[in-house]
Amino acid sequence: MASIHRPDSALIYDSPNISLLDIITEKNKIVNKRQILHRLIYIARIAPTVNNKKEIGDYFQNLFRKYVTDFEGDGITGLLLVYPYHVMHILEVSSEALNDIIKEQELSEANNT
Repeated sequence: MASIHRPDSALIYDSPNISLLDIITEKNKIVNKRQILHRLIYIARIAPTVNNKKEIGDYFQNLFRKYVTDFEGDGITGLLLVYPYHVMHILEVSSEALNDIIKEQELSEANNT
């Protein structure tokens, strides 16, 4: 009986312990895409010196424009909720961009104190 030749990528589907994450990871490798997005949720108090809440939106808009060009191909998504005294921010981003955003926030906080 003739044997059927399968490409190496098809072998992953023959494994008995395959998860959906394994399949997605394999497909992302083929198209040379970064594998995992991380989610960060943080809540911050708005400084009393901020009179115009539009400044908060402008700050994050400029920050994300920088990361969209620096990490081209990786999507940066999120939700920014501005309340009277607090901000809640939900981010979904690659690990490299997330680390840079956290460092940027630490520098911003250090400069404001």
